[in-house]
Amino acid sequence: MSPDAAQLDDRAGRREAVLAAYERRTLRRVVIVAVLAAVLFVSFLFDLATGPSSLGIAETIQAILRPGEASRSTLAIVWNVRIQPAVMAVLVGIALSLAGAEMQTILNNPLASPFTLGVSSAASLGAALAIILGVGLPGVPASWIVTGNAFLFAFGSVLLLQSLTRIRGGGPDSLVMFGIALVFTFNALVGLLQFVASAQAVQQLVFWGMGSLGRANWESITILALVILVTAPFSVGASWKLTALRLGEDRARSFGVDVARLRFFSLLRVSLLAATAVAFVGTIGFIGLVGPHIARLLIGEDHRFFLPASALTGAAVMSLADLASKAIMPGVIIPIGIVTSLVGLPVFFALIFRRRGAAVTDGARSLKVSGLSAGYRNRPVLKDLTFAPLEPGKVTALVGPNAAGKSTLLRSLAGLVPASGSIRLGDLDLSALSLAERAGHVAFMPQTLPQNAELSVLEGVIGALKASPLADLDGSSPETRRRAVEVLDRLDILDLAMEGIGRLSGGQRQLASLAQAIARAPHLLLLDEPTSALDLRHQLDVMTIVRALAREGRIVVVVLHDLTLAASWADHLVVLDRGAVAAEGSPDQALSPAVLSAVYRVEARVERCSRGRLHVMVDAPAVSAASGVPDRDG
Repeated sequence: MSPDAAQLDDRAGRREAVLAAYERRTLRRVVIVAVLAAVLFVSFLFDLATGPSSLGIAETIQAILRPGEASRSTLAIVWNVRIQPAVMAVLVGIALSLAGAEMQTILNNPLASPFTLGVSSAASLGAALAIILGVGLPGVPASWIVTGNAFLFAFGSVLLLQSLTRIRGGGPDSLVMFGIALVFTFNALVGLLQFVASAQAVQQLVFWGMGSLGRANWESITILALVILVTAPFSVGASWKLTALRLGEDRARSFGVDVARLRFFSLLRVSLLAATAVAFVGTIGFIGLVGPHIARLLIGEDHRFFLPASALTGAAVMSLADLASKAIMPGVIIPIGIVTSLVGLPVFFALIFRRRGAAVTDGARSLKVSGLSAGYRNRPVLKDLTFAPLEPGKVTALVGPNAAGKSTLLRSLAGLVPASGSIRLGDLDLSALSLAERAGHVAFMPQTLPQNAELSVLEGVIGALKASPLADLDGSSPETRRRAVEVLDRLDILDLAMEGIGRLSGGQRQLASLAQAIARAPHLLLLDEPTSALDLRHQLDVMTIVRALAREGRIVVVVLHDLTLAASWADHLVVLDRGAVAAEGSPDQALSPAVLSAVYRVEARVERCSRGRLHVMVDAPAVSAASGVPDRDG
């Protein structure tokens, strides 16, 4: 066997080994979900068997499965006293934990849950208003009125939270701060209602504040079960899109995911689940936080498994909390909201400290951009920008100083920033396409990957393929997995396939990010600083791959800060300065001492090394002609 044939066999063997490892991980996750279901079943039985009356598990099971053989007193205890709170505990755990899992994903915040961000408090306020005002409609049960009002307040609080975050800006920390503010605000309003309410209404409001399963009945159980049955399939159906969202919003949008639509319907489901649960049992703390985090530690963030695991974990924790509320003080049932808060608070602090520590089918089309303007809110960045057509088979580098508009231009081409002007890929008007349609032609690689995503490198690439609206073109799941493995092999990171993204080094993360971008074989490949955080060897590897991708007939546009790297690897340069094109052309044409002085405000030389490659050497800040002193503007 020749050395080349042996090398091909070795690479094929490595690919099969990775696919086998992925299959084993998938099977392991199925087993974990099954084990969680078994844990829930056991905890449910122990919850039924726990109480002031001395009934054992055997008697409890007999009363459920063979009621004709059980005594009347046993049947009365099991069916009239214990089973309704136990079933409600399971359903509330499922609802709150599933809501928390979706909130943490769509808001990209591990501290998000219906309780910590004020959704539960808002639902309690809505329910309290319905109780005190005695709102009612002819023929509509009071429980439906209370639930509906709680839902409206919960959904309104989510919209308010989202609006405040968009207006103020900021990341997860701002979101948590706004959420905490809403919790205090809604709790204060509930306190005000308690102050002015009648004694009977106050008693009901105290019920909301502590959280209790004591008023569970078959009507409320049926309503909550129906809500879960309606919402859960939609949550699981969006699992690939939610998985893609864990890789970053811009990345998900570049895959063709309609993030705004996904977030809206996720928030709708979250509000319905949280509002219905809280309307019937009152405020239950931390279940929506603890359940998803336990599931994440056990199973990762492939949402096909993460969502069911979160629901089962939340249900099991809630069931165990109900058991504890009856066992801590014999003869006394402690409100379950107190128990869940005592259990969840240490987990909440632990999470805070952890966060502080922690081939082309139509490649002959050129890209033509003219009259392009774009910006953010009231801040324009690009102003009537036009440059020469970018041809397939070539690498175009966008260079320029900080705040020149390089990333904004790239995001505009990807459709991630509102822009005016013309962007055409051959005869195709990209500006007229939706994000989902554009994803079939364009792939975008943002600067960074989320550091806290509990996904393996292979799962990230598979998610990029499956989340796309064109996923049905990718073939069956085995074909999708095989394509993902081939991409990792091409980037020589096959050995990282099963590594968690959060555990990668900076250079490895960039390669994993590049794999997600090229997996769909786009016509136009947009890369935002792909060599960031890479050592010299990995810079060489990445740029070699980038050039090879271009030579296959793609248009590759890459943002680079290293001018020598850009001059060595790019066929065409576009030099940006303050949102406009300062120079463009081949590296010889676009890079000159005059351009560098005008754009970067430095005195520099552009010379060739012994191998004939251009090198940029900076000698000093540019000297202002008017003052004779170094120009530090810009």
